[in-house]
Amino acid sequence: MAVYKITPTKANLMKVESMLKLMRSSYELLDKKRIVLLRAALEQQRKREELEARFFAIQKKMNAAFSHATVAIGRYHLNEIALGMPVDERLEAHYRSYMGVEVTEFSLRDDAYDANYDTVHLTLDYATDALLQFKATLLELASVTDAAERLQREMVKTQKRANALDKVQIPKYEALQRFISQSLEEKERDEFFRLKLLKKKKTRKKAASS
Repeated sequence: MAVYKITPTKANLMKVESMLKLMRSSYELLDKKRIVLLRAALEQQRKREELEARFFAIQKKMNAAFSHATVAIGRYHLNEIALGMPVDERLEAHYRSYMGVEVTEFSLRDDAYDANYDTVHLTLDYATDALLQFKATLLELASVTDAAERLQREMVKTQKRANALDKVQIPKYEALQRFISQSLEEKERDEFFRLKLLKKKKTRKKAASS
């Protein structure tokens, strides 16, 4: 039998019942949050799988385009053009909160991007377009991957908190509630029998003296 270090009083019973009510309410909120986070994480995971397939297709297309450009222009000339190209500084990071989870969204501004190569060649145009598609898809994939992982971690943490309440704390306080209630009921029965005995003694004493 469990030993509880608490005095079984009505005041303590009210405190325990109040804690139980709060814990059950907290568990319901955590369970709802867990479900929402799970759905969101699964949705981001689905998007990631779709983006990965598109990413690898675009990467293959980009590699083929640069191979054609290398053949048409020459590796040395292509390297010179690459060294002369400006740094793409259109990268932006936006932050948003989803159920208390901060996720990062990467994107490229819509500013016109000047490739700045002096020799125009059709194969280089195709390769540059493929590169820009590759970068945009890579950033989108990074955003979705970050969101999926963060949501998954938060879902696991929420699940652990909900389990701690459902499997440990709530049963503990339910047992404590039963202990106090049973102790008070037993105390009331003892008091009832004690008063009944006192009443009988008074009745006998009164009958003996009359």
